Amino acid sequence: MTKRYIVGGPPHSGKSTYVLSLTRRLTERLGRSALAVEFDVWSSSYPAFEGKIPFEGRPKRFGLDWDWQTPLDERIAQFNAATADVVFGDLPGAKIDAATDRMCREAKADGAIVVSRTLEGLKLWRQAFEERGVKVVLECLSVQGEVPLVLRDTNRTIDAAHPDVALLADNVLDPELLDAETAEEERRRFLDVFRRNYARRSRTTHGRDENLGGPLKKPLTLVGTDLRRRAVSNGERLATLVLETPRPAAWTPDVLRANCERWFDLANEGICGPEWYADSFGALAADAQTLTRSCGRPIRANPRYRLWTPEHTTLKVSPLLLEDEMDRFYGRLAELLTRAESRFPSWSDTIEAMAYADLMTDGELRPWLDGCGRVAVALVMWIAHVLGAPLPLFAESKEGHKMTIRDLDRHRLYFLESIRRAELEHP
Repeated sequence: MTKRYIVGGPPHSGKSTYVLSLTRRLTERLGRSALAVEFDVWSSSYPAFEGKIPFEGRPKRFGLDWDWQTPLDERIAQFNAATADVVFGDLPGAKIDAATDRMCREAKADGAIVVSRTLEGLKLWRQAFEERGVKVVLECLSVQGEVPLVLRDTNRTIDAAHPDVALLADNVLDPELLDAETAEEERRRFLDVFRRNYARRSRTTHGRDENLGGPLKKPLTLVGTDLRRRAVSNGERLATLVLETPRPAAWTPDVLRANCERWFDLANEGICGPEWYADSFGALAADAQTLTRSCGRPIRANPRYRLWTPEHTTLKVSPLLLEDEMDRFYGRLAELLTRAESRFPSWSDTIEAMAYADLMTDGELRPWLDGCGRVAVALVMWIAHVLGAPLPLFAESKEGHKMTIRDLDRHRLYFLESIRRAELEHP
């Protein structure tokens, strides 16, 4: 069965190189038939890719004051009539205009792919396709130069072996092409990036127990080498558990709460837990009952949550108010994840959800008795995995991470840098 995709995005984003590389990989490496049709009848880039004419100085037309419909309709007819397994219609990127309307209307596409160097470009072209009734099935952020993000600069070289070309050809267009070897490689990469993030965000994995919560926070049950070994062992098991936690049928606060509490329990097994604070929690629970009678509504206390108010956060949420704040947190995160999935694969929405989850868990609420950074790593890595987003690799210095954890906009940019870091340090 033929699958047809139209591909759009701003100019100079690497769109045509990506499309032609995908076509070559599908035909030469995967045994599938594929065809790329150039809808850009204004620039004639494909003859340049084939070496028939130079890129610089190739004949170009501009605007709509010429008979562009005739050659374009011929290309669209070729696209619609093609019987290859996969057919790409490569749109021009200069403008979104009446010609774009015609391409989206006349091309019989199963969906659209967007390639852009900026999040603004992704949003612009996603909206353009959606407004014209074409569903976006894939978004690609690209860069030019030496710093990779997701789609790296191909220097106008058609390369079927390029890893970013393989991402779509192997995993997205036809999921059954993902063989056991590729799946194992992805599993190993996830576990390795998880370990690095875990070590970079957790003092316990280095055998350090730094009491940052004030006089009510107790020392951990282990110290030094014993603490480090237990924390690393827990982290290995947690990484596997997170990887095997399935995407829920629906994003609900209850699902998020259950996962986070399960991850907290494993991360702190043998190190810290509700039983370690049983006496202190009893006093907090009694205060909650008193307030319940005064307020006329339940005031809840969670034995996994801290019993002190951190002074280094902006919100400074009291322990007696944590359950209410966590309800709001899980509810908002569920909304962000629902939106991200509805716009899949809009990485901008997924990045916002990851940044929000991390900022609130390890930055502003810091709800857990211990291991806020470790639970944040589990939550963020799970979101990236189940939504198919690029994995982030956090800054090696925890101080570098903290520089943006008070501001969501800055933290979103930090996550983009973390994705670049993952591609550089662990491609």
